[in-house]
Amino acid sequence: MAFIMGMDFGNWFSYLCYVNDDQAFGGRLGSKPKDLLPNNRPNDNGYPSIFFYSKSAADKCTDPNRRPPWYGYEALRRKATPASHRVRGLKRKMGQPLQLDDWDGDVDKAITLLIQYLVREGNKVLQTEEMTTTNQLSLAYPATFNTAQVLHLKDLAQAATLEDGRHVQVVGMIAEPAAGALDYLAEHGHTDHDYTVLTYDLGGGTFDLAVVTAYPQGKTSASGGTYYYDVEKTGGLATVGGCDFDREMADLLRRKAPQNVRFDEEKLMVDAENAKIDLTDGTETEVSIIATDSRAVELTVTRDEFERAAAPLMRQTIEETRRVLAEYATTGKPAPEFIVLTGGASQMPMVRRELEENFPQFRGKVACYRPNRAIAYGAARYGTPVSDFVQMRVRYDLGIRLYHRNTDDLFVDVMIPAGSPLPFTSEDNISETRAEDQMQSFFVVMEGRFDNPDPEEIDTDFRRIVSVSLDFGRKVPKGTECASRLIVDKNGLLTIEAREADDSAGSKPVSVSCQLENLSN
Repeated sequence: MAFIMGMDFGNWFSYLCYVNDDQAFGGRLGSKPKDLLPNNRPNDNGYPSIFFYSKSAADKCTDPNRRPPWYGYEALRRKATPASHRVRGLKRKMGQPLQLDDWDGDVDKAITLLIQYLVREGNKVLQTEEMTTTNQLSLAYPATFNTAQVLHLKDLAQAATLEDGRHVQVVGMIAEPAAGALDYLAEHGHTDHDYTVLTYDLGGGTFDLAVVTAYPQGKTSASGGTYYYDVEKTGGLATVGGCDFDREMADLLRRKAPQNVRFDEEKLMVDAENAKIDLTDGTETEVSIIATDSRAVELTVTRDEFERAAAPLMRQTIEETRRVLAEYATTGKPAPEFIVLTGGASQMPMVRRELEENFPQFRGKVACYRPNRAIAYGAARYGTPVSDFVQMRVRYDLGIRLYHRNTDDLFVDVMIPAGSPLPFTSEDNISETRAEDQMQSFFVVMEGRFDNPDPEEIDTDFRRIVSVSLDFGRKVPKGTECASRLIVDKNGLLTIEAREADDSAGSKPVSVSCQLENLSN
């Protein structure tokens, strides 16, 4: 018996759950995920995604086993001062430096340590409930992440260890909105007809979208297996999340306060977030803010005022939703029947209202579904050995960088278009050597940075993924033909193969593989 831990590693909160993979075969990923939350800290949001370090706090700590860095709940202790050293939104800062007094590390190290804390805390609960622990993790990631970012997040997670020294093993990675849709469809998609939903995921730091279809009768994949869920399309905005709505509220509070009043920014953001949450159920809220001179400033904010302030952010999510729906419509497949809202910020009343006003076909068909749990639950379901039940697709165009014939102008020959179902093998591309007595040819795989890239705009519209060098073993004349192709297996393993087109020439074919994680999933 093995257990899979599902994790929604959020910018503001992280949620953990687990499934027993021996039960996952029931009902097409129908196993029941169970929460991994400490009983002494009931919090429906999960664990705070906070990393804290300060030299003064470390110097004051007499227990060497309790010295900072602190994470999650520990980072919210009264001793975790100054509050400005409590770092959130780590996913949005991946790869950046992190200056916290004398701490020797960067954001990437902080991410590993925070994931390590989360996995260890989750295992404490698992040990109590199931008398075991697990190092197998299925991790959700923002749909806006590119291949390099997803691979990097995977590496950072696998650098974490359990208390017994075992390294975390990432057994599945799935885009956050697809995980939410997968959880919804596993619970509610058992109808007698195909059922498609759009997930609108407005989390703490990012906004993501996914179109996912459930096939009750199953479909046969190119590899001969049966799948019941098809991740048709993903999208989103990397720079819009619930924290940005909090900042709009904070700016509104500043405008409403007397001009000579100054606030502690950390405390103001907490008050702003609480005011935003209060307006989920009420049409106005009273906010009491302590100024830096210890004065209490009483302010009233209405829902209308906040929604007007946050309208530009809301509009960005609507336009991205419009774009994803329009591009999905070009596939000719049935339109989504329902919009599933997940992510804590999706509970704001204006989200449902704006979606129904801008997309009248969904009036009465927009519902909030397990906003804090669905992504972790879907990730846990996806990480089970039956992940073949989910049809994966390539997120962005994949091709090989080539020269236009008889010129020095480069372009990308797209060989696996975005949306192609996995596994996928491209047709051979035939190119020619450009110089006399050439001994090698170099093939570079390029990935689109966004939907519908221009093959001529290599530097702006594409990123380099992997490359391979074909050694002819001799000098060959100009115009010698080479064949290259791309292969992506069902698990996202990308392989580039290159060989001399004339098999009788004696040149050996070469290939290089890398894990392609940026899938529409």
